[in-house]
Amino acid sequence: MDIQVKFFALARDLAGAAETTIAVPEGATVGQVWDEIVRRHPGLARYRDEFLMAVNRRFAPADRVLQPGDELAVIPPVSGGAGDGNSTFRVVAAPLEIQEAVDAVRHPEAGAVVLFVGTVREWTEGTRTLAIDYEAYPRMAEEYLATIGEEIRQRWDVRGVHIAHREGRLRPGEDSVVIAVSAPHRSDAFAACRHAIERIKETVPIWKKEITAEGSRWVGREG
Repeated sequence: MDIQVKFFALARDLAGAAETTIAVPEGATVGQVWDEIVRRHPGLARYRDEFLMAVNRRFAPADRVLQPGDELAVIPPVSGGAGDGNSTFRVVAAPLEIQEAVDAVRHPEAGAVVLFVGTVREWTEGTRTLAIDYEAYPRMAEEYLATIGEEIRQRWDVRGVHIAHREGRLRPGEDSVVIAVSAPHRSDAFAACRHAIERIKETVPIWKKEITAEGSRWVGREG
């Protein structure tokens, strides 16, 4: 059977392709396909304990048995949509709309709206950033943003959650992510907003390549 394999960010650079198709026997596991990928692309070998595998946009263990038509993705560690009522989760190519984010979470029961806007920083430890390339696995990213929204609703008394993240090339000063949370009380809104940005950095398949006068690199990766 044929398994479609997608590569993202550093994995795509090392594989030299955005996707490929691998023929495997019936009953093949994620780990066996990963072995074949590394055999074909030896540059990935050093990262085999760091990169994760996703099947049909869900992280999967090595012993997961693959089925015909499955889509497998090689997911590097992320660098630090769907909607329901007052919740929206999107990965977009267009500039982010700040007022749209605030309006999306307004609710008559909310006494507070907290807004976080992440922007591209020009200087980092003495190095000037010319641009940042954000790359996403869009559908999977939106699903994981929605998961973060559900985490927030389970932990805090909130009325609305809006998360939008850019993809593509951004220049210093441009907005990369906007998070808005509404809640009856400001303490819940502040805590939920902070949780959202920290979890985005930990779990959502969005990567960034930093472009400077000295060259470019995937943030958080060597080389």
